[in-house]
Amino acid sequence: MADASEGKKVVELSSAPGALTTYRRAVLQRAHGKDRVPDKVLKLTGVTPELDHVKAYLDVCGGRLTDTLPLLYPHMLGFPLQMSLLTDGDSPFAAMGLVHVLNSATQLKPLPLSAALDVEAEMAAPQLHRRGRTIDLLVRVSIDGELVWHSSSTYLKRESTKGRSEEVAGEGKAEKAVPEALLTKPGPLWRLPSDLGRQYGEVSGDRNPIHMYGLSAKLFGFNSAIAHGMWTAARSLAALEGRVPDAVRNDVEFKQPIPLPGTVEFADDGGIAGAKEIDYVVRARKPRKDGSAKLHLVGSVTAL
Repeated sequence: MADASEGKKVVELSSAPGALTTYRRAVLQRAHGKDRVPDKVLKLTGVTPELDHVKAYLDVCGGRLTDTLPLLYPHMLGFPLQMSLLTDGDSPFAAMGLVHVLNSATQLKPLPLSAALDVEAEMAAPQLHRRGRTIDLLVRVSIDGELVWHSSSTYLKRESTKGRSEEVAGEGKAEKAVPEALLTKPGPLWRLPSDLGRQYGEVSGDRNPIHMYGLSAKLFGFNSAIAHGMWTAARSLAALEGRVPDAVRNDVEFKQPIPLPGTVEFADDGGIAGAKEIDYVVRARKPRKDGSAKLHLVGSVTAL
């Protein structure tokens, strides 16, 4: 992903949009449902992460403090911009009810802990998906005009696919095949507390009601609060610490939600430092009744 989409207006913001403002807009939002998206790129310049905030992120997600930012930390810098776009009057879908199904983050070089970052975000046009339609929220991070990090977060709007041809209904990003060994390979257990959603929400700014409390999650059809997908992705990368290269792409698919509290199991294919690709999964502690693995996340890190 290179520069901003041709023809879109760049809107420079003096500060990140506040969570209360965007969530208030999300509650009241009535999206138009068409393929039109906000015709603008939102941009913040000179963003310097605070050391205490990086430490708080690591406390929740795992990993050691170094002189560079954790691989998925920039996602949080772009998240307020994403929310502003999702709650914009030209957003095709209402933010509430969207499901985060995919995330791809590419780090071209390590981001120094004290660097001043320029962050920009835009929305791509909707695409067909076998369960409805999706939109991609694109984030770019630059240092002194040089692109150093970029990501794509894919959100699904569940819609009826009745009337579509079988070929069209199956369109969308291809799902990665899971290596057979990762379905049964033993791995470390993660015991997740009931307040994990609130912990990650505090550091990330993502206070979606489905993650906060069981009662608020039930309003959106969940039996309990569920873990943030980006927490699960960040925790997985912490488990691979020492084996993730400096120039890397991390791809994750969010499968089944993780109920809180809960226990899940992590497994990877054993790639060593310097390996071209490492595949990993987060799965339920116990298999389904038919013996198959219940997957929460499927991911891979690929050296560039």
